[in-house]
Parts: sequence; C-alpha cells; structure tokens
Amino acid sequence: EHRLPMLTIYVLGKPELYKDNKDPIVFPALQMELIFAYIVCAGHPVSHTEITELFWSHLTLAGGLAKWHEILPMLRNQLGTHLEVTPQQVYLNQSQRQWVDLHEMEYLLADKETAAVQKSERLQTFYRGELLAGVAVPQSSQPGKWLHQKRQSVQQRVMAAVHELTEHFLQQSDYANGLKTNRWGLTLEPTDERGHRL
Repeated sequence: EHRLPMLTIYVLGKPELYKDNKDPIVFPALQMELIFAYIVCAGHPVSHTEITELFWSHLTLAGGLAKWHEILPMLRNQLGTHLEVTPQQVYLNQSQRQWVDLHEMEYLLADKETAAVQKSERLQTFYRGELLAGVAVPQSSQPGKWLHQKRQSVQQRVMAAVHELTEHFLQQSDYANGLKTNRWGLTLEPTDERGHRL
C-alpha cells in the first residue's frame, strides 16, 4: 500500500510547509502561498468564488475564475490529495495526514483540561511569531486587508490567553510562571497595558 506523506504546515511565524517533516514545499509565487494560507486559516471548505473575489478583485468574476483555474492545478500538483477540489469548493482534506500549527494552537486554547504550565509552554512553542511573518502584501489590497485582520485576530486570541494564564498563576501564587508568561506577552506586544501593570 502506498503511504501518503504527512503534511506539516507552519503559518505562525515564518510560513513553512514540509512533506514528512523533511522535504520542504516551496510555492513558485507569493500569490500561491497566500491562497494556500487563506485555505489553511479558513479551516473549512472555501468556495472558488470567495477566493476569486479576494485575490482578483480588480477583474470580473469570470476573469478572476479563469486566473484561479490556471493556478489551481499547480497548487494541486504541489499538495496532491491533501488539497481537495470539488466543482464549487477547495479545502484541506482532513482525512489525510496533516499537522497545522494554527489549528493545534486553537485546540490548545479551547482545551480546559491542560494544566496551565503546560498550556503556557505549548502556546509559546506554537506561536513563533505573527501569522505569516515576513510576508509583505500591500495593506490596501484585498489580500493585504485579510492578512492584517487575520494577524490581529490571532494575536488578540494569544494575548487574551497570556492574560488569563498570567492571572491564573498569580492567583495560585506561582509568581515565577506568572512573570515568565507575562514577560513573553510583552515581547509580543510591548505596548500591552495589562502586562505592564503586573
């Protein structure tokens, strides 16, 4: 039986993509990388129309769809059956072997069972930096607006967790972990007023 490669996807910090943790996948163009990141971040099926309206907003829908259908086979070629394409939608095939740092971090933040010390340590491991760090897109463009908003929403969720964990540690008189978590939060957001008050 032919074993499908594991796909490892990092979008927190510098974007990286590996097959079986060792073979990097490099997209030939920034636009392809951004479209893939958009599909990953969505975490659910995305319509071809939605992608077209975001990435080719300057074209007619028909013109944009034609451009998208030129790129789609290249994406599929890079990702194989990890990328599921239907006549209406495209999405990451959850039945395939894959690991996505953003999704793992979201599971961690939603998990009420994990001990606070572990949660803090794992959060710091997952959140290596802002979403798609180093990827520069004009903020006036539609993809740029999406990336800016998504970066902000992810960072806000991380900072909310930092505040919650810090307060938990201080309530438990665990000042070492409280300070450590708070200090890390301040490296992410040096202007964080709540962090400076502690």
